[in-house]
Amino acid sequence: MKYRIKFTARYLRGYKKLPQGLRRHVDKALRLVTTDPNHPSLRLHRVQDTNDVWEISPTMSIRITLRFEGDLIEFRNVGPHDDVLRPPY
Repeated sequence: MKYRIKFTARYLRGYKKLPQGLRRHVDKALRLVTTDPNHPSLRLHRVQDTNDVWEISPTMSIRITLRFEGDLIEFRNVGPHDDVLRPPY
């Protein structure tokens, strides 16, 4: 299944703050999650204490939070692990 994508304003702000080298990793993860969300390199799992917010890891230090709604993936936040995994996700 190919997913449609949507970016929140918070995601776009976080993306702009990332250095160019990390943006390449994030871009690669976005391409992969829209075609195969369960790819092992993404380490997809539900954010603790949530029902519908998930996270993937483009690198060991960067996290992306997202939500699946049918064939739509809403990218909610991106950035360093400790910043992204604080409510709101």
